[in-house]
Amino acid sequence: MKKRFRKNNVKRGVSPLIATILLVGFTVSIVTLTILWSSGYVQERAQKEDKLAEARLNCENIKFTVIEAYQSGSELFMTLENQAITKIDAFILRIYGDTGEVEAVDLRQNLKELETKKVNLGTADFDVGVVQTITTVDIIPQIKAGKATYVPCSGKHIETRMTR
Repeated sequence: MKKRFRKNNVKRGVSPLIATILLVGFTVSIVTLTILWSSGYVQERAQKEDKLAEARLNCENIKFTVIEAYQSGSELFMTLENQAITKIDAFILRIYGDTGEVEAVDLRQNLKELETKKVNLGTADFDVGVVQTITTVDIIPQIKAGKATYVPCSGKHIETRMTR
């Protein structure tokens, strides 16, 4: 038995013209949203890179020295002197022990322009159990490039031996 379809029972779809207009409109809106989002992202990224590059350039102006460094019991004492007009915002300390152990410490103390400061590190700052007898300390200055973002100036590091 053949079924006959009547014209009245056939449902019609959306006309091709309306479908094309809807697809073009949807595509244009997606492209517009993508362009707006990416332009803001690119500008934000460029600003961050600019601040990082500026901090890296400021690394060239850093000049500091260690006047004295010694260990007393479980504490490390250092006197640092900034010999330039560039502020040093923080330091990374690599503390080497007599048996080859290494302890890395982030020292979030700044050293203003032409300032001399005595720094005291105790058991709260580094693990005395790992490094009991300190032989040398590698000091890497850092410059702040943004909120909680520091750029290490590895080329300006100083390695100092304990004096006492």
